Amino acid sequence: MSFRVNSIIYYEHQPNDFVVEHSHHCFECVYYLDGSGTISVEKKTYFYNGPTLTVVPPGLLHDEKTDTKTRLFIVLFDLEESNIFNSFSLFKIDEETNNKIKAIFEEMIEEEKSKRPHYQGVISALFSSVIYKVARQLSDKKVSSNKEMVERTKTYIKENYRQN
Repeated sequence: MSFRVNSIIYYEHQPNDFVVEHSHHCFECVYYLDGSGTISVEKKTYFYNGPTLTVVPPGLLHDEKTDTKTRLFIVLFDLEESNIFNSFSLFKIDEETNNKIKAIFEEMIEEEKSKRPHYQGVISALFSSVIYKVARQLSDKKVSSNKEMVERTKTYIKENYRQN
């Protein structure tokens, strides 16, 4: 996978803020540090509460409404191989992972502010580590789900093999 970060910002929403429905020509990643609210994507509503990371593919209409004060990072990026995030993705982030991801996003913001030589490449490399961690989490869930289904199937066969 090849990433190119177009922009990154840190933002704080106040309670009951509303971001009107819009779409992008690139991917959008929103990393909610805290707070709660809803995200509507193509008229389907999703809830976030606490550390959450979302990825919206290009062209999908989405909006957002906060219930409480919410601190977040927004990253607009291009991804050459988009087969991982071909639909809206929402990931609840556990505390340990949150601390790691938060540090990476803070480093990305510092790079953006400093604009030192090659800062855009550094930001893209840092962001790619976040996306790979999220992709791994997504893959682990699928593998875990498949193993669970295989075990349930084996149990069913053992218990019912004599029946038609």
